[in-house]
Amino acid sequence: MVSPGAWTNGRQAEPTPPHRLGRADWVANRQNGRSRRPAPAPDLKVPGPAEPGALAALPRSRFLKIRGGETTPPKMRRVVFEARPAQAFGRLVVWLVTLLRYLGANWLDAIRSRSTPERRAARLRQAFERVGGTGVKIGQYLAMRLDFLPWVYCVELSQMLDKVPPFPATAAIAAIERRTGQPLAQTFARFDPEPVGSDSVAGVYQAILRNGQQVVVRVRRPGVGELFMADLLVLDWILLAIEYLTILRPGFSQQMRHEFRSAILGSLDFVQEARFQDSFRRAAKRSGRRFFTAPRIYFDYSGEDVIVEEFVSGMWMWELLAGIEQQDERVLALARELNIDPVRVAQRLMWINFWGWDANFFFHADPHPDNIIIGRNGRLTFLGFSAIGAIDPKKRAAMHQNMYYLDRNDPLGMARATVTLLEPLPPIDVLEFTKELEAYNWQMLYVRASSLANPSRADRSLAIQWIGVFRVAARYGISMDFQALRLLRTMLFSDTLAGRLHPDVDLVPEYRRFARYRARRARLRVMRNIKRQLDKGSDQKTYIRLERFAYMTDGLFARLRHVLSIPAANFSALIGKGSSAIFSLVAFAVQALLVTAVFAGATVLARLAFSGAMPSQAAVVEALLSNPWYQLLLLALFLINTRSVLFHLEDVDVG
Repeated sequence: MVSPGAWTNGRQAEPTPPHRLGRADWVANRQNGRSRRPAPAPDLKVPGPAEPGALAALPRSRFLKIRGGETTPPKMRRVVFEARPAQAFGRLVVWLVTLLRYLGANWLDAIRSRSTPERRAARLRQAFERVGGTGVKIGQYLAMRLDFLPWVYCVELSQMLDKVPPFPATAAIAAIERRTGQPLAQTFARFDPEPVGSDSVAGVYQAILRNGQQVVVRVRRPGVGELFMADLLVLDWILLAIEYLTILRPGFSQQMRHEFRSAILGSLDFVQEARFQDSFRRAAKRSGRRFFTAPRIYFDYSGEDVIVEEFVSGMWMWELLAGIEQQDERVLALARELNIDPVRVAQRLMWINFWGWDANFFFHADPHPDNIIIGRNGRLTFLGFSAIGAIDPKKRAAMHQNMYYLDRNDPLGMARATVTLLEPLPPIDVLEFTKELEAYNWQMLYVRASSLANPSRADRSLAIQWIGVFRVAARYGISMDFQALRLLRTMLFSDTLAGRLHPDVDLVPEYRRFARYRARRARLRVMRNIKRQLDKGSDQKTYIRLERFAYMTDGLFARLRHVLSIPAANFSALIGKGSSAIFSLVAFAVQALLVTAVFAGATVLARLAFSGAMPSQAAVVEALLSNPWYQLLLLALFLINTRSVLFHLEDVDVG
């Protein structure tokens, strides 16, 4: 039997001895994503305490899992990063050079008649990877913007590599000692200074606590916060300049920049990530299902730049996928030895996805194969909780309605549920928008019905529906809510992973199973409440609930009367275009006056310097009218403001 770490992205590599897998071998085996755990291998005995000093190499293989007690999460301080102006200007040069190289290569492809979306998408991914750091994060964020980028770009960017050379272990040790307030040897019986993983945010190490528990230590990269903030500042400069030049609609990137900033800060916030991971693990335990969890966080040793968590053994999801797709008997034999059934794993993936956005406070927004470990009996352990999502009850109900109408082959009901999911909407023709969504839903239902005789995984996927949603939303200029985007992307990702594990797993029957689980849980909650009321009798809280229900009913009728009394015409939409055009004209007039004043002042100073006499007003006007730079600048300002007016004229009036 060989370590499944000997498989690399679907290609067979030379087997590595289970007693030692060096960092270079580990990086070679992990060509498609960051590594977060040592490669699993047959169980080994946990070595005894090392010599004084605690620094010692550890076998790159699976250890015995030792369970320990839980600790209450203490308050951990959160840090705030600030960008240095000099560093920001340096990064601006890097970004501009990368942008020019990308545009130049695309231009050469166009001249040679070999430009294709696939080539441009691959080149964009490579450009982000060359920038590194925030470039990788930008690419990963854009991979979720299915409403902004074409599908081929999103697929390509989702395959980005986040591999960065490791930083010195001395810096990691210093951060750990700073957090614990004691020497390393008093915290760990053994700490391997050679990292098992290194990405743009952190380095990952393995260690053994003094009580013998095997752990994984994640340490934030020194200076990464300041670097990311500098790149965010540069991104603001570039996008604001693009908007000012009306290459993009003014204000188009505001929400996107805000969402990306939140995503970047989330990846740097180890305090928040640790708490989300612990919350997910506890919620999974309360769900009554024992087939999924997350590693236990050791809060006593974790802080703002260090996370110490439970070591988990098993197969990576990407290893199982590679073994199935290549039909390698050695990997499949190991899966059978661990009692891992791909069909059951696929069904559990879908169930966990439904549970995350429906029953839990949040869902895991990045179910990438690098973030899932499959343990014995197919137990799934989720990693990487820097990317999570949550939706409000209204959108949650819309998702359930979409699945309900899908089960009943009702494309119009699905379209109406999708409209609710996308709210708030800009001024558009909602009826026409709904009809276009319904057309994509009909297309998906036709394909599903025709695939019954010769079923394939792609035919049963919801990709047709959601890709249609993204295309129609982009055509109507709808900027989708980021949390809704995360949810739809997570649904697609889980559906795709399940299909790769086994093509016969269908989303709709799995949702029916989850709906039965929801019904059972709801019945238990209602029965417990009824039993509690019967045992204790009616108390004051019962009357308070009745009073609240009466208030809610009165408020509902008041809102209904208000909606029915609203005039049919939307006057704000009717005057919006006119006011926008007037504002743009005023802005152009002010800009033209400022430019004229600057050029007139420069002309007067030049005449005084050369002739010593004050020029006349007519001479200044004549000089301005004959100055080509003045004319070009006025023309550019006129075009910019005109394009801004045209952007607003494209908006659809809603009556």
